[in-house]
Amino acid sequence: MKPLLNHPRAVVLALLALALSVGHRAPLTRQDNSPETFFAAAPEARDTYRQLVEAFGGDELVLVQLRGARLDRPADMARLAALERDLSVLTGVIATASVLDGLDPEVRAGRRTPDSLELEPLIREVGALSVYRELGLALPDRPALGVLCTLVMSGADHRSRFNRALAAALTRHSAGGIEATAAGLAPANAAIDRETRRATSLYLPLVGLVTVLMGLLLFRSLWAVLAMLLPVGGAVATGAGLLSLMDEPINLVTGVMPPLVLAIGFAGAVHLVSRYSQLLAGGEAPRAAVEQTVREKLFPTAFAFLTTALGFGSLAFSPVHPVRVLGLTAAAALLTCLVLVGAGTPALLLMLRPRPFCPPHRRRRLRAVARAALGRRGLVVGIAAALLIPAGLGVARLQTSIDGLDLLSDEVPEKRSITRLEAEGIGINAVDIWLPAPVADESALLAAAPALDRLAADLEKDPLVTGSVGVNDLLRIIQYRSTGRTDLPSSLAALELMEDGARSRLAARLRPFWRPDRGLRLTLLARQVTPRGLARLRAAVQDAAGRHFPGQQARLTGHFMMLIGTPGALIQTLARSLSVTVAVIALLFLIAFRSLRFCLAGVAVSLLPVAGALGLMGWLGVPVDVATVMTGSVAFGLAVDDTFHYLHHRRVSGSMLHAAAVAGQGIVATTLIISVGFAVLGLSGFTPVVRFGLLTAVAVLLALLLTAVLLPALLGDGTAAPLRPPPGPGRR
Repeated sequence: MKPLLNHPRAVVLALLALALSVGHRAPLTRQDNSPETFFAAAPEARDTYRQLVEAFGGDELVLVQLRGARLDRPADMARLAALERDLSVLTGVIATASVLDGLDPEVRAGRRTPDSLELEPLIREVGALSVYRELGLALPDRPALGVLCTLVMSGADHRSRFNRALAAALTRHSAGGIEATAAGLAPANAAIDRETRRATSLYLPLVGLVTVLMGLLLFRSLWAVLAMLLPVGGAVATGAGLLSLMDEPINLVTGVMPPLVLAIGFAGAVHLVSRYSQLLAGGEAPRAAVEQTVREKLFPTAFAFLTTALGFGSLAFSPVHPVRVLGLTAAAALLTCLVLVGAGTPALLLMLRPRPFCPPHRRRRLRAVARAALGRRGLVVGIAAALLIPAGLGVARLQTSIDGLDLLSDEVPEKRSITRLEAEGIGINAVDIWLPAPVADESALLAAAPALDRLAADLEKDPLVTGSVGVNDLLRIIQYRSTGRTDLPSSLAALELMEDGARSRLAARLRPFWRPDRGLRLTLLARQVTPRGLARLRAAVQDAAGRHFPGQQARLTGHFMMLIGTPGALIQTLARSLSVTVAVIALLFLIAFRSLRFCLAGVAVSLLPVAGALGLMGWLGVPVDVATVMTGSVAFGLAVDDTFHYLHHRRVSGSMLHAAAVAGQGIVATTLIISVGFAVLGLSGFTPVVRFGLLTAVAVLLALLLTAVLLPALLGDGTAAPLRPPPGPGRR
């Protein structure tokens, strides 16, 4: 290390070049929150979904409503026609449906406004057929009129363009006491995109600001803060640049990586500066203080970075793609942080020569806690063991979540739109039932329609299903317009009565639900649901399809059903990542200390905060989702940092009291910085990210308490040697 310390400027320039070699790509990272990114479905389920989109062209549904518009007001119907025309030309929209289909083409084209007389048959039709109410196309009691859009989205750019155009359309059509609103997967995706941009444009600077302020508060030296912040900033840029190199996007999960690396990296550098400030306060010259800091603190600091990187890296086992990417890139960024902080912070300390503030009482506080714990070892261990019972019971209560609305806070407009529709009895989650037997022509279609109608009627009795749409509904509309009856047509007579233009429009309406060579599709509209409820719905669909279409293998798919593999994947991620992290870190403890006693004590003290955080999740009903799934392994990796620093100095000095004095200031400072940095995520509009940030902050604070109290009680004071003063000049 001495050659590096003899040339600090060369070291800083070399590390700057290393950071820029990858970090320069950080601004090129793209953003993508497409729902497909978060699917953890089996390959065969993905294949079925892809085949459905290829066969029928439909992908997802978006309901756009004019809240306050009435069916009996000609001006409102003209406004609805204008809205449908605007929506039909948006990127990705392949079909639209509204109550306007029964009106004159001149009205739909906007060339004239309908009069009250021609609206009367339409009003009667809407009253007679429930499909309009089920799909949210006409709500006379609210009132509201809607357009249901069928979309096909292929990639993040298409979805972003659609959402921008949709937002502009909603603004244009909100006027005169009428509010234009949109609900569905694509608008919710727009909200997720906004929050992801906030994560990168707001939370990273905010965490940086909080970190700098905490550093100034602790050390009262801008140069000391710069010695910590500059190397960590290079690691953050490297992590973001890695996303670009891997062609991986920033999304709601990977977007938390930069602020987390900033908080964790800065906290690691604090250990070096804390010891440096202690040595300066003891009379050491700046260069001698840097050299001794490197000798004493580089190994435990490197170990801390390594264990935290392992905590994130264990997420590489997750079947959920963005969780896996976050784990790998965060691990790589933290390993880069190890290099940049381990070499860069000492070099900058030599160049800048700061005089950090180091009052003696900071060293005495943790030592006093350790002394108290040593005097009541049995009581401390007994209390810790007793707390394991409620923590374990809480862990047993853990549940998973696939509720897409749970990703967004209650204040997000897109969430409010979906919540309002569900309160009105309208679900917007599409569950597609694909009956693949060929239906060759219109006669075969009429023959199959009654069974399809019975299947839909059975499934609509399920409390999760709010409605359905298929060829049976379209044929019922044709029958009503031709004969005034609401049953299904039994012959081609009703179709033959249609005009050529109306028949061609019917063919277009049928295309998303009937392909002669690929069979029939019935789309259910469902509410948000728990994993158990979704599995029950799948079983009910398969049972009903088997009764009404015996001999056919109904294929269940759609965006909503693709989530069904996610809960198991999340539990698998939590179990695998935590078990791998614990096993590897336990092995590293054994290698580092060559003591089974030290290893068991360190792992136990580091695991208890994890048990506490997971138990708290269980008792509070916080679900395991795409963000909170990281809590276990990340909290363990962070807890190990404090434990290892403490154990390292305990082994070197032989005294727990001496270890508390030497490591105490750094442990307390890093805990404060990391906990505040994670707590900043509580400002996010993503509920899972809020939970992850706050739970990890709680786990880190709990880790400090257990390290300060339980670790001395488990190990005792060793030689019980008196506290040694910090080495002065000439002492080594």
